Amino acid sequence: EARWTQKGGIRYFGYKNNVCVDRKSKLIKNYEVTTASMQDSNVLAPLCDADEAVFDDSAYVGKSVAEGCQHHTIRRAFRNKPLTETDKEINRHIAKVRCRVEHVFGFIETSMKGSTCGAIGIARTKTNVTLTNLLYNICRFEQIKRLRLASWA
Repeated sequence: EARWTQKGGIRYFGYKNNVCVDRKSKLIKNYEVTTASMQDSNVLAPLCDADEAVFDDSAYVGKSVAEGCQHHTIRRAFRNKPLTETDKEINRHIAKVRCRVEHVFGFIETSMKGSTCGAIGIARTKTNVTLTNLLYNICRFEQIKRLRLASWA
């Protein structure tokens, strides 16, 4: 069931953990496990809740999101058409939100050593990803709790 894909000249085999992260708390709200070859934009609509803002990269230009979502996409430069100063400013604001999702994957990869899974089959992989995401949320909740207690002291 797993598939091959290539990113940056490096070949990968397996599955991907696509997540929807709360931008204030950095907790994983929703996730979807797909094969490595599936485009991330194909699972964008099912991951998003209505009436929330979606911040994504330039690969999602023109992709659909749930009805009622505010869609904020990084602007892309093209050959002989550089970004304007306004586009650069918009990209800076979107990047400040998007980096919070990268913190989630960074924590899972470095602190939890959870970016790889040796399971065979999508059902076992989904179970592993579910437990990894749950454990991340527990660790993040503990961090939030400690930060709130420290702010009261």
